[in-house]
Amino acid sequence: MHYAALVLRKAATGDSSRPALYEETVILLAASNVAEAWKKAAAIAAMRQPVYRNPQGELVSWSLERVVDVAPADDPSKDGAEIYSRHFRNYDDYVRFETLMQKPPKRP
Repeated sequence: MHYAALVLRKAATGDSSRPALYEETVILLAASNVAEAWKKAAAIAAMRQPVYRNPQGELVSWSLERVVDVAPADDPSKDGAEIYSRHFRNYDDYVRFETLMQKPPKRP
């Protein structure tokens, strides 16, 4: 069975005057049950914690904040497969949070 894990990571630098940068990622997993999928999500996300120097020469360290959610996903080989969805009630909060909503939609 396939699962999608919503993972939150945080980037830290030596400059504490700037707000932290967070990354939300959806990871696709194959697991026999949801408990196994949670464990795999945490293990995979923990391995993805790069450390590097940015163009300003600052050391950037990514760390796992948490696995936010794990949910069943459609077979990813199917056209139109639903990998992950979430629901919300406050559209204005969503627009404030999701910066891509503050730009016109991209058209091919």
